[in-house]
Amino acid sequence: MILKKLSYGIAIFWLFTVVYMHLIYHYIAKNLEFENIKITNDVSNYPGILFIALFIWTLAHIFITGLKLKEENDLTI
Repeated sequence: MILKKLSYGIAIFWLFTVVYMHLIYHYIAKNLEFENIKITNDVSNYPGILFIALFIWTLAHIFITGLKLKEENDLTI
């Protein structure tokens, strides 16, 4: 159950980071102009964080299914 909450927390962190980076670029960085600094629109989506969250979520569901099967096996005569 903790793994499931951990995966949701990481996914929410990923979503917040992606939305935050896009908002910062489109509303703040796009309107700033400096003489020697060029601001590009290369905003990373951080796919590694999302893959980690999905992997942990998958592991959590595998463990939950395993616990249900073990409990069902223990209750079987």
